[in-house]
Amino acid sequence: MVRSPAAAIAESKHITVGYGGMCLKFVRTCYGVPPRYESAIKAWENAKHKHPTHNPGSMPAGVPGFMTHPRSVYQHVFVTLGDGMMRTTNSVTGRIHTVAIQSWLNSGWTLLGWTEDLNGVRVFAAPRGNGVNAWWHVAVDPGHHLNARTTPNGPIATMRNPGFNIYATARKRVDGRWWIKGKRYWYAESYLQRGKS
Repeated sequence: MVRSPAAAIAESKHITVGYGGMCLKFVRTCYGVPPRYESAIKAWENAKHKHPTHNPGSMPAGVPGFMTHPRSVYQHVFVTLGDGMMRTTNSVTGRIHTVAIQSWLNSGWTLLGWTEDLNGVRVFAAPRGNGVNAWWHVAVDPGHHLNARTTPNGPIATMRNPGFNIYATARKRVDGRWWIKGKRYWYAESYLQRGKS
């Protein structure tokens, strides 16, 4: 069964070692997608729903992200976490890391973008509309919480647990980050998912 973006992120965090030189196998394992292509670049080239971008912060959480390097034959794929972060393999350490995408770009990699499908399987559906007058829910890991603020990026008023449902009444971009307003408080969109939990 194919995992949702949130479930793929959770699975990526459960895996901590292995997959050296096998980034595509790691990512498809996170999504529960069967094998098809032999390399990350082939998966990118054959994706039907591509979103090219050079901006790490523009990529939604829970999608396959791709990058290229002139000295790499197979190139690289990773799981996006939102806010310009990724969950990725590392051939040198043999471990799975959570790092800023920009840290790889600073070492010579070029971001290609992200896809809604992997190995011919749809793993993400881009939501329609701006999400206002619609339900969202808190999608942080169990044991964590999301800060509810009186204004976007403002003082913390209270905290919400995973699965808390929010009916959006407004959406605003402040300092490069999107915020969703519920009945009373504002929430960072990167920690929310559309629909009720």
